[in-house]
Amino acid sequence: MKLTTFTRTLLMLPLLILAACTAAPEAEPTLLPPPVPATSTPEPPTLPAPEIKVDGTEVVPTDAPTAAPTEAVSEAAEEPTPEPQPTEDLGMLEPYGPNNFPDNINQLTGLEVADPSMLQRRPLVIKISHFPRYVRPQGGLQDADMVFEHYSEGGTIRFSSIWYGQESDRVGPIRSARLIDLVLPELLDGALVTSGTSRGTLERLWYKPWQDLVIAEAMGYDDCPPMCRESEDTNSVFTDTNEIWNTLDSEDKNKTEPLETQLRFFDKPNFPGLAIDKIRVTYSLEAISEWTFNAVTQKYEHWVEVSQDEMTAHFDANTNSQVTADNVIILFAPHVVDKTVPEDYAADGVSAHFATEIQLWGGGPAIAFRNGQAYTIDWVNDGSGFLTFNVEGEPYYLAPGKTWFMTVGLQSEQEQTGTDWLIRHRSPKDQGYLLGVEIPTVTPEGYVAPEGEVTPAPEGEAAPATEGEAAPATEGEAAPAEQPATEEQPAAEESSEGG
Repeated sequence: MKLTTFTRTLLMLPLLILAACTAAPEAEPTLLPPPVPATSTPEPPTLPAPEIKVDGTEVVPTDAPTAAPTEAVSEAAEEPTPEPQPTEDLGMLEPYGPNNFPDNINQLTGLEVADPSMLQRRPLVIKISHFPRYVRPQGGLQDADMVFEHYSEGGTIRFSSIWYGQESDRVGPIRSARLIDLVLPELLDGALVTSGTSRGTLERLWYKPWQDLVIAEAMGYDDCPPMCRESEDTNSVFTDTNEIWNTLDSEDKNKTEPLETQLRFFDKPNFPGLAIDKIRVTYSLEAISEWTFNAVTQKYEHWVEVSQDEMTAHFDANTNSQVTADNVIILFAPHVVDKTVPEDYAADGVSAHFATEIQLWGGGPAIAFRNGQAYTIDWVNDGSGFLTFNVEGEPYYLAPGKTWFMTVGLQSEQEQTGTDWLIRHRSPKDQGYLLGVEIPTVTPEGYVAPEGEVTPAPEGEAAPATEGEAAPATEGEAAPAEQPATEEQPAAEESSEGG
């Protein structure tokens, strides 16, 4: 038995020696990948790791490389490594403005245009009506680069739409300019498109060095195109933006260099904000403007009043879609009534609603809304190119896209409740006696008021306002902002007799 075991062991000994000689030594652990076969393909340059943030937390890439299978490495060696492509999650890689705008980026929106030559033309400020209410839905408000919404007179509001990187073949109805339109074209070196402007405002425009850039019927532009009247109604004038630019080209008044602004754009807010879902500005009880934030589209949707108690979606007649904006900015600015410029004559013949000058120079406070957040900012007009916006001296970035401005008086009231921000516009009373009209005067009935007595109004009409009082609304007029309409008063509808 022992001999047999020894014999077996002796026979197996060569096999054990052979296995020991051929076995590989135990490998040391290593973090390095297997060697890559030499090829003629140049190696890609080494780039710094990008900073990636997930939910606001910085993710630092690891320095440890990952070993790849030999087959995958061999295939990669045969073809050049594709360059990494940006994804939607990364968004804008750097802010735009004010000195790094690419040639194809619109400086009023921060968005790319299809043809950079579109940015080598003069911006347009086109006046659009909002009262009477039957003018709604208007055409072109959705496609404009920017819109200024402002108090007009008699409790009504009006729009100044700004066009530069976009176009529309039907914008309007176009109505008369207001004193704010003496400022906006200067901010942009733009042309003003208006219709039926009152004599007082038109005389102010005549003194401007750019008065030859006013496209209006009163300035001789009464042919179609560019100004096309679709009916006898005052609110029936429309225009085509390309026809306006063609007119400027034909008169050698267009620009050939891009606009320069001090605006800044980035798709991420650069300051912490306050979550706000609804913004309401009450210019009068008959003129209300409201925005609600859509978290899915990241846009603000516009709503307008149809009565003191009911709001409805504000549509664009061209697109048949609700008007939206990416930024909503409330500008607080001085509102000064100019009693040398009547805009809407009262039926009594001795009083009127006068022009309110919205003084967009110097600067003032503002509230900016973007991406569902509210920011307390400052606006500045220092003549360097449009308006600039700051937070405690640091630049504020707009969201790329459309910006809708709303101007309100410095004494306007604010209330923030939960995610709602409510503003009640306040500005000086704009109704009073016409300058140069003697009191007493003859009424339509022939009644002559005795010395010191206020001339009574005919039956069914409102008496003129006396010092310190606001006149009630009459048919076809809005209640003044300082004297809200009551339930018995009619809805605010701008008179078609006004400018």
